[in-house]
Amino acid sequence: MRPEFPVFQNHKDNVHTLWRSLIKPGAIVCDATCGNGQDSAILASLCLDEDKGRLFCIDIQKPAIDATFELLSSLFSKKVLSKTSFFQQSHATFPPQIPLCDLIVYNLGYLPGGCKHLTTIVESTRSSLQNALPLLKQGGVITIMCYPGHAEGLLEENNLISLTSSLDPKEYLVYHQKILNRSKAPSLLVIGKKIK
Repeated sequence: MRPEFPVFQNHKDNVHTLWRSLIKPGAIVCDATCGNGQDSAILASLCLDEDKGRLFCIDIQKPAIDATFELLSSLFSKKVLSKTSFFQQSHATFPPQIPLCDLIVYNLGYLPGGCKHLTTIVESTRSSLQNALPLLKQGGVITIMCYPGHAEGLLEENNLISLTSSLDPKEYLVYHQKILNRSKAPSLLVIGKKIK
């Protein structure tokens, strides 16, 4: 919670609350931009137990994959960790090993603590989202944390809003959560796929 505005959660708390409402042990989850593994750790705690669940972690940067692996290794048993797969590659495409998912997560921008000039970019993020939509189970959800505070992040946010606004409303529902009077504040896009 923001102590100065107690009715509002920060952007990370908002998306974590949403994940907790959606994901149960046994779910199949993909962290498409795993970064330092903070989100992956929360996702693992929600979807994995010793008997079920799968978590797929993707990042183009080796330090990100290494940091995520180290964090999860410190938090979970080897048996639980064995249900997690790591892929050092662009999020533009998904490895063929990834099955239909209950949740696909993006946290765009740059690697925290890394080079701020290495960021996700419009072209690969747009391709990734187009490839993610068919990977969603019925009733599945995609969450995208956007960071318009830097130039590429603003382009990404605008492009993703345009792309998701054109999705068929009979198949998907999309909402965009943004603080309107803070232009550079992070925003959250959520895409839900219809249960048929």
